[in-house]
Amino acid sequence: MIRAITLVTGDVDRAADAVDEALTKAYARWAEVGTHENPAGWVYRVARNEAISRWRKLRRESTTRYLPERVSEDPDIADEEMTDAVESLPQRYREVVVLRYYLDWTQPQIAETIGVPLGTVKSRIGRALGQLRDEVAPLSPEPGDTRSRPTKYVKGI
Repeated sequence: MIRAITLVTGDVDRAADAVDEALTKAYARWAEVGTHENPAGWVYRVARNEAISRWRKLRRESTTRYLPERVSEDPDIADEEMTDAVESLPQRYREVVVLRYYLDWTQPQIAETIGVPLGTVKSRIGRALGQLRDEVAPLSPEPGDTRSRPTKYVKGI
């Protein structure tokens, strides 16, 4: 969960604090949370909201613009080019990509968790994958680019 929130927010410390807070809330309310169809989704949503709230508070208190640390320092993420491409996505696209392909959640689970219609999740995933394909594996290589980029590289996202 910490890795997923880190991928969405770009800050491992804020993600860890947010997940700790969410798990504490889940424990305190387990009689209710445990009856949910997807308790992990509840924890994710609370952690995401907590991370966003902390970021907003930090942004208000800070005199300089907050720049998150690079997520690619995570040892589970080996490909810097893909990491850069995911980080360049707008937050709403990055979030659905992380939930779908990193946490392996279904589209209905994602829709329920982030509180948007299923069609919106499908649309965001489609647009995000389109942007990732354009950035990571362009259809025509740039002049002088001799790197080979197999098409299945992006399909596995």
